[in-house]
Amino acid sequence: MLPMLDARFTSDYTVHMDAAAIRRLRAHLNLKQEEFAQLVKASRVSVSDWERGIKKPDRLHHILLRELADKTYGPLNASSE
Repeated sequence: MLPMLDARFTSDYTVHMDAAAIRRLRAHLNLKQEEFAQLVKASRVSVSDWERGIKKPDRLHHILLRELADKTYGPLNASSE
């Protein structure tokens, strides 16, 4: 479960989670699109659209994806504390 967002994630929006990054993150977590969608509180269709580059995550989902990536891989941005 993702912890509450803090100011670090709401103000730091510099590293973009593009389609390939979202796909790699889901694959790394070994989750199906439906499971990943539940984790980030989105629909499976949204996850599919993000992964195919049809749509980009809105700001809230982008922040959630960044937080999940940071917790999975470590901070993606050197300015994050």
